[in-house]
Amino acid sequence: MKQVVTALAVFTFVVVSSMAALAADDASIPEAVKDRARTAMEEFIKHEVEVKGAFLLVDKDENKTLSLNYDKLHKGMVKFQDGYLACADFNAGKSAYDIDFLVKEVGGHYRVVKAAVHSVDGKKRTGHMER
Repeated sequence: MKQVVTALAVFTFVVVSSMAALAADDASIPEAVKDRARTAMEEFIKHEVEVKGAFLLVDKDENKTLSLNYDKLHKGMVKFQDGYLACADFNAGKSAYDIDFLVKEVGGHYRVVKAAVHSVDGKKRTGHMER
């Protein structure tokens, strides 16, 4: 029975992980723009970790500050408001976090202007940015 539960848990993890990898991608966004926006996100995350020791973000649903470990940036990107929205995977303990990042061009440079918890262990949060 324990082997069946373990196999089911692994299967569920693989399915959820692959669904996250299939996030929307707007083909009308030029690759150069996507690259600049992704670079801005990665630099933002790296800077936050260097300064604070971890990626810290307030989870409004839980009313607490999360201390997250960065895993990877999703490839998909969509237009959102007057910027670009993409997600990144993080973890804390046994929980998997999908974080939305909104990037806008500000003064000729791409900058992260907002980050929000999109989902925890595959369950959407109320504060996520809808694509």
